[in-house]
Amino acid sequence: MTASEELVGKRIGKYQFMEYLGYGAMARVYKAYHTTLDRYVAIKLLHPHFASDVDFVDQFKREAKNLATLRHPNIVQVYDFDIIDNMPYMIMEFIDGPTLKNVIDETGRRHVRVSLSKSVRIIMNIGVALSYAHKRSMVHRDVKPSNVMLEKSGRVVLADFGLAKLLTGKRMTISGTVKGTPAYMSPEQGLGKSGEARSDIYSLGVIFYELATGKLPFDSDNPLAIAMKHVNETLKSPKNYVPELPDHIEAIIMKTMEKDPAKRYTTVDQLLQDLRSFTRQVKTTKLPTAKLSLIDSVATPIPDTSVDAQVSLHFVDTGQILNLERGNEYTIGRRYQNQPVIPDIDLTPFKAYEWGISRLHAKIYVGEDDVKVTDLGSSNGTWVSGEKLPPNVPRSMRHGEIFFLGKLRIQVLVYDTETT
Repeated sequence: MTASEELVGKRIGKYQFMEYLGYGAMARVYKAYHTTLDRYVAIKLLHPHFASDVDFVDQFKREAKNLATLRHPNIVQVYDFDIIDNMPYMIMEFIDGPTLKNVIDETGRRHVRVSLSKSVRIIMNIGVALSYAHKRSMVHRDVKPSNVMLEKSGRVVLADFGLAKLLTGKRMTISGTVKGTPAYMSPEQGLGKSGEARSDIYSLGVIFYELATGKLPFDSDNPLAIAMKHVNETLKSPKNYVPELPDHIEAIIMKTMEKDPAKRYTTVDQLLQDLRSFTRQVKTTKLPTAKLSLIDSVATPIPDTSVDAQVSLHFVDTGQILNLERGNEYTIGRRYQNQPVIPDIDLTPFKAYEWGISRLHAKIYVGEDDVKVTDLGSSNGTWVSGEKLPPNVPRSMRHGEIFFLGKLRIQVLVYDTETT
């Protein structure tokens, strides 16, 4: 048993270590369980040598506090942070699913690529997360596939937001810190600058390039050589590898990866707008391109962080995320001819009939501390954990839990502001 595995079964504060998940430049990562709240979390336990650096510990506290203010369905939420027994640690949302790097590696082993439609959805969801953070003056600085989690439900989540800033000034002294990162690093970061919003946009472009082609734009066995290629070497068009790649996608990738930051997209929102323009042109047999009455093409803006909690519905089969307001009740269904009552969340544009959605199928109540789903006597039922809900009997839902309206999967996401 390794030293890292010895912690399994032990406790830190209110958390019991359940499983050792892995090792990174900054921390060991564990799956843990909070017995009082009955939920699993991820614990990043920073390496001991950091604790002896007083400046680092002070910066850790500031950055962790900033990270804990982020409330977005596509960003891993920080619940708590502290230092105990000379060990700085951070409690974060546990995401049950692989990293994007795992997915890319697996598709590479099978000599295939991630589909373009899935690639676009992943990039748009990462982009929505970056847009939210950039508007709050927070830059990631280390956007790469190993920091993108793909929950089993299909939700795309960006992890380790802002933690790269903690390593600024230590990259030359901490062994392994930059391993794997230069492949996604912007030219200005390769020249020693700390990076800003457009640096994140460049890194997102590298991920898009890799998803679209199955290849990294610049590669080498030497990390420094990779960084210098990003600075000096001309970028090959992704169509060199995939000639059938749509011109619109090629143009987006090339603009995102301009070496001069001034020539890139100024904001992530501009990139997202171009991607939305592309998706509106692409027809699909599964869903039309019309928007839901309350849902943006990827995700609606998150309210100001002064709100106590954010409750969202993740439409697993379509990728949309719909934010709900606490204290409100919403009906979900579809329109039919001149019916007198129109549901608050109208699924008609998404071929609701084919999903088995009734005209008034269910209602969602968002309380101060809970979310309840109630079937309204629908034809095909509302299902949770394989059980059909009886009509007009509310069912309380927890964060991450999935319910079905007919055949349509919907995940409940609850982001609270209370530290634990």
